[in-house]
Amino acid sequence: MKPLFDRLPLRQGLIVLFLAMCHTPAALAVPPDVTLAYSRDAAEFLKRHHAGAFRNKGTFTARKFGLMSDSAIGFFRGSAPLFYRDISEHPSLASGITIPLIGDLHLENASAFALANGLTTFDLDDFDEAVTGPYTWDVVRMLVSVRLFAQEVNFSKATTDRLVARFISSYVSRLNGLRQAPASLKASVLPAAIPGPAAEAIQKAKKRRIAEQRRRWTKGGKLAANNKVIPVDLGTLKGIASSLNAYALRRNEPPGFFRVKDVARRMAGLASLSRQRYLVLVEGPTASAQDDLLLELKEQGPAAAAPYLEESRSNHAERVRRAWQYFVPESDPYLGTAPGGGADFLVRSLPLQRANVNVESLRTETRFSQYLDALALMTARAHARSGRLEEILKDAVSAQALTKRLNGFSVAY
Repeated sequence: MKPLFDRLPLRQGLIVLFLAMCHTPAALAVPPDVTLAYSRDAAEFLKRHHAGAFRNKGTFTARKFGLMSDSAIGFFRGSAPLFYRDISEHPSLASGITIPLIGDLHLENASAFALANGLTTFDLDDFDEAVTGPYTWDVVRMLVSVRLFAQEVNFSKATTDRLVARFISSYVSRLNGLRQAPASLKASVLPAAIPGPAAEAIQKAKKRRIAEQRRRWTKGGKLAANNKVIPVDLGTLKGIASSLNAYALRRNEPPGFFRVKDVARRMAGLASLSRQRYLVLVEGPTASAQDDLLLELKEQGPAAAAPYLEESRSNHAERVRRAWQYFVPESDPYLGTAPGGGADFLVRSLPLQRANVNVESLRTETRFSQYLDALALMTARAHARSGRLEEILKDAVSAQALTKRLNGFSVAY
């Protein structure tokens, strides 16, 4: 049998060339005060990490590698395990202040969505990589993301440096604000607190009508198939129905509420393409198709940073469920877990009232800065929930000190 990467289409295989370049520290413009300790073969690392996913027909791993090879941003989003492998070799970037981390903090892991309490907010929306670790690791990952997107829209080096400094300054400022008003952690973030692109996304999400969105996803009592919603065979349908039944046994809804009407594989995101993901249409409260419920079952595996921290969990779906409840308490009344074929699935309702910020459209420093301010608030709120806000501020010293401490690695990486 040919090696794994030899079996990939040519465009997807181009990632090997990119990784080979990354393997040589000399290929990077490293500031004199920063050393990147790349004591690994990046291509071999990623092949080994994804070997099981390539064998699993329930994933879109080849598609993931294709997207990773399209751009530096795609590569970064899809290679969190490699990022944490690298950052773990730099103790100066860590901190003794360990807290629950988002784990994959970047510009596109936040959106506007409706909460269970009826409000529409803008907040973090992906906790697959949630883990307990140094608060600085979340911040560094965001800084690298900022630099990559700034490069994509052709911002100058001076502008990019200002944006990085803006995020850290806003993050520290928001932490200080939460110190003065800790009760605000219990409240949802509303548009007045985040003017600009994030507030606009909230207004856009509010305009989405649930009935219209449900019709977009369904047709004739079945899921509407397209290039990202792919029908499954009968065996897979029965397997997912069995998983959902185990989930339903822990719920209080009446009999028949979670009767499965249809199942499809769902292609969405980038990093998670190497895991199984299913869209499930269930009966809901009545036999009418007007109140059918759309659920998503998403396979969960170990957090990318877990091998480099004292973190050990046997049920990764439960880890992610707890992270959702910790970071966004009112997020979803159907949040839960389900077993299935040796995998752990997170169960969520498909967010029908949701809107993203198109980061690639933020082509002015002002708009980009407004969005960074919103993300800084989300990050500060997430970290402050740990109860260690004062310790984080003491460890950071100041926005300028934290920028100096983390900036070199973000440039080099």
